[in-house]
Order: sequence, then structure tokens, then C-alpha cells
Amino acid sequence: MPQSTRKKSISSVLNSGKFELLSKNKVSLGNDEELSFDYKPLKIGDLASPIEFTQDKLRINTDLEFDGNLLSHSLKTDNLYLEFETGSSGYHRFKTKQIQRL
Repeated sequence: MPQSTRKKSISSVLNSGKFELLSKNKVSLGNDEELSFDYKPLKIGDLASPIEFTQDKLRINTDLEFDGNLLSHSLKTDNLYLEFETGSSGYHRFKTKQIQRL
């Protein structure tokens, strides 16, 4: 066998930077762009998900199902009010602890 058709090791091919693993659901940002201050969608395969990122923000453009605890002590908005809409349950419940005034 001529030396010019010598087989390369798998590690040398992977480390050459000329090999990209094929996957069915490649996860990427936007059009393989870098993270910036403009929102970029998280893409899975060729489809953009409803999750978008900037360098310092996260936006979810769909319904959010949340089953857990909110660990932050604060919710803030830049608007004049924060609106809570209920579905069929028809009520809002906010529970606070009694604060002892000094």
C-alpha cells in the first residue's frame, strides 16, 4: 500500500478542526452567530425555539409552565403595573408572613 493513502487516527481527524459530528438535533444560537446584545433564538436542528438570549437577558416567547419555587425575593417590571390574569380558577392568592413593626 502506498504511503500517500495512509490512514489517519480518529483523534487526529477530530482534533484537526475539519470534522463536525453529525447529529439529528444540533443545538445552536441563531445562525451560528456569537452571543451579543441582540436577541438570538436557541435553535434545535433547523427550528428556532421560543427561547431567545442576549449577553445579559433571556426571553421566552410562549406559555411558561412553572412547577417549583421562585427563589428570588423580587419581581420587577419597567411598566407602571404588573398584571396577573387567571384562567378558569378565577382567583389570585398571595400569602405573606406577618411583619412585626418596631
